[in-house]
Amino acid sequence: MHFCPRLGCRQWYHKDCLKNNGHISQKSPDERIQEFLDIPQSHVHRIPPELLHLACKPIIRGGPKHGVAGNVKAVCEAREWAQLYASTPCLESRPGLVLNGCTLDRWLDSLDGIEVEKLIYPDDESDSMGFFLPEKDNEAESLRYMCPYCEKPI
Repeated sequence: MHFCPRLGCRQWYHKDCLKNNGHISQKSPDERIQEFLDIPQSHVHRIPPELLHLACKPIIRGGPKHGVAGNVKAVCEAREWAQLYASTPCLESRPGLVLNGCTLDRWLDSLDGIEVEKLIYPDDESDSMGFFLPEKDNEAESLRYMCPYCEKPI
């Protein structure tokens, strides 16, 4: 199931229902990612690549891969961090950004029961290839579904 986290929506949708009812975006991957995060394209470069990768994950639950709770908490919080980084000019003090009383590194370490590396590198056992590599990344493809209500990528 896919979740639309936007105010006014906050609905879960079955992947097959989205697909069968034509709720698939025809926009380019870059346009979908920009719309998905509600961040101007000119600010996306301010977001650390590993955070951008996690924030661009679709919010999914269900099935053997995602389980009952899914990735809701991790991805929603990653999007908050992405918004913070995107709205902060590139300065020397950026590593010290704080959200809800904690730094990005501490937040990543505190994700209860979530292996961040598995969210970021789902197919890489060694974690040695780096983050957000276009040739490995199919997230833009998974963002192709659109919310039936607000018509934004989910």
